[in-house]
Amino acid sequence: MSKITLKAQDLDDYLTKEDNNILEEMNKNYQEVMKIFHTCSTNQSVKKREKLYKII
Repeated sequence: MSKITLKAQDLDDYLTKEDNNILEEMNKNYQEVMKIFHTCSTNQSVKKREKLYKII
């Protein structure tokens, strides 16, 4: 089986507006989760970490 490697700009003509909206929403969610993980991995209070774990 041959493998094909694409870059994001290669998909520009193939993605619909809806596809791009979904990707944008996924990116927003990813950024938010990364903030939460960062907070959880630092020296925060136990209560604050537990609250964030519930969000995840």
